[in-house]
Amino acid sequence: LTNESAKVFGNASKASDNAATVVLRGLKPNTRYYYAIQIAGALADLRPEISEPWPSFNTLPNKTSFVDPRNNPDGVFNVTFAIGHCASQDPDRSGGMYTSTPAYDMIRKHHADEAMFAIVNGDVIYEERRDGTLNGVRDNYKLYFSRGRSFSSLFRHTPALFTFDDHDVGWDIHGCGQIGLGEGRHLIRDLGLRGYEEYLSWANYHGPQTGRVLFGHGKVTAKRDILFDPNADFTRLDPATVSTVHLGNYTRDAKLGRRNNAPKNAGVYGLTKVIDAHRLQIHQPAKVDETLPYSIGTHHYYDWQIANCHFFALDTRGERSNRNPNDRSDPDLFILGPAQEKWFIEGVQKTDAEFIFVISPDPWMIYHTGAHVGGDDKDDKGDGFPSFLHQRERLPKILDAVKKPVLIFTGDVHASASVKVADNIHEMMCGPLGSTGHPLGTLGNPPTGGKWKSMGREVEIRWVTGFPN
Repeated sequence: LTNESAKVFGNASKASDNAATVVLRGLKPNTRYYYAIQIAGALADLRPEISEPWPSFNTLPNKTSFVDPRNNPDGVFNVTFAIGHCASQDPDRSGGMYTSTPAYDMIRKHHADEAMFAIVNGDVIYEERRDGTLNGVRDNYKLYFSRGRSFSSLFRHTPALFTFDDHDVGWDIHGCGQIGLGEGRHLIRDLGLRGYEEYLSWANYHGPQTGRVLFGHGKVTAKRDILFDPNADFTRLDPATVSTVHLGNYTRDAKLGRRNNAPKNAGVYGLTKVIDAHRLQIHQPAKVDETLPYSIGTHHYYDWQIANCHFFALDTRGERSNRNPNDRSDPDLFILGPAQEKWFIEGVQKTDAEFIFVISPDPWMIYHTGAHVGGDDKDDKGDGFPSFLHQRERLPKILDAVKKPVLIFTGDVHASASVKVADNIHEMMCGPLGSTGHPLGTLGNPPTGGKWKSMGREVEIRWVTGFPN
């Protein structure tokens, strides 16, 4: 890194909380690059301590990095990465063990040369400084970045990828993808995800399904299915990137209470079509004449392929239906919305990769009960696939038919576990990074090894963290 090194310019704006990104082009594979940030002509020393190495990153290899005409003509190489989930920094309110979790430092100090990239699989932050505004969400991220010095130090050097879960957006958002569902906490989704976009998901791979959450104030008329916003330009909106439209969206404050002043038309709507710059046709007519805030959600699932490995990072929160604890097999329930399910199935069936890795923020076979907060230790409380059995039972059949090794990394529960789902499929729960461990009761009291029935499906527990009840 010298004065002659290439420079890339970027602009930060108040509209994005001065969070900015730049695109680096022309980088060589499997090469270490050192970098510096220059602000107003002055070089910023990003190191937390002067004894720390100067910020740098290593680009991912490709098949040209290790090709050898005689011994490795296909350029095959090992893929190594770090993954974990749930990293609360607050011992008093959200069960964090440390304000700056040692797990990130352990990865950086002892495995930085091994890990090509690191994935935080949901619950990257827990709710603090929320005040009912987007700025409160942003303050939550800034607090975790500044107080969590180990997090910031790791990702100054190691490429990062993220998923989101309930705490990142503000709490459970059951039903945020269910068109026709009315007022409820699920309408906090998009303001929470704007902060996620600004501070984390910019680092993720983007595809044709990827957009950006949009906000505005619009007018609806009783018994009509038109949303009108004179200040919008909907012609820039690609319908393929839209998940659901939320009328009456909001975000939580410090207390997670229900609203007493919700708009009459608050709820989840579908996008039927873009009519013109100022009008959208939405699925479900309005109940009354009203001017109200709205948000247009987007897809946050993505995939990438490196060497002979294909990764599929799921969104298991932002497009789900409501749950039905009285009938978890209800075929109308879903944890992956229709667009995401189609994308996922087609992706795993068509990939030419030899190994498939699924990054799922919520569990597939392991339960998430309320045992750690005094609740039932047998009744899954709706966070993961065990409460959406129609989809949970269908997808493993499709994955198993691919006849390739499939490893599903899961999160949300503060535990680690290895579960054999089928001959070709294993679930690996990989945490927590910094949150207090959950007792076995939270996992549904599986055995520490051996056969177990997960909502009627027989699986094999290979090992599980044994935090006592």
